[in-house]
Amino acid sequence: MRVLSLIFAILLSGCFSLKTPLPAVSYFDLDQSFPSKTCKKSINLGISEIRSADLYNTPEMILRKNNGEIVALQSQVWVDVPKNLFKKLLLKKFNSECIHTSIAPFGGVKNDLLLKIEILNFDILESGGVKVSVFYELSSLKNFEVLKSGILSVKEAGESVPAFKKAILSILDKLSSMVR
Repeated sequence: MRVLSLIFAILLSGCFSLKTPLPAVSYFDLDQSFPSKTCKKSINLGISEIRSADLYNTPEMILRKNNGEIVALQSQVWVDVPKNLFKKLLLKKFNSECIHTSIAPFGGVKNDLLLKIEILNFDILESGGVKVSVFYELSSLKNFEVLKSGILSVKEAGESVPAFKKAILSILDKLSSMVR
């Protein structure tokens, strides 16, 4: 009888799945191509650093709730950390607009200007849309003087990934016009 119940238990064990399914994860990128322009005069810009708060040094998208709570979304993930996604768009956008960029260490490149960026917000808002804020510092490398610095902040309504693209492109347009 013991043997029969053991065989019966083994047969039934194949009918039950004790595995828990993993939650579905969606991966997102902000990649975009920009048309090239013909350049009469180009500017050499050095990007010394693009930093972000520790909160954004993770690929999970961040949801900022109305009550101030911050939640990392496990089911929606960037393909890289936000500062690298921002840097990739910045390099493509600036190079398409005759702003030749180089990244530290600069080697033998002689840059006209130096740009530092700190990402302050890269959030999905519970009320809808997204918020992207950056602190920037633009310096002249001729006399080592800070030309401009400040905070650029954009709130964009809509679905998260297209809204992030719009917000970042708006910030990059403002930075590009300052460099020119």
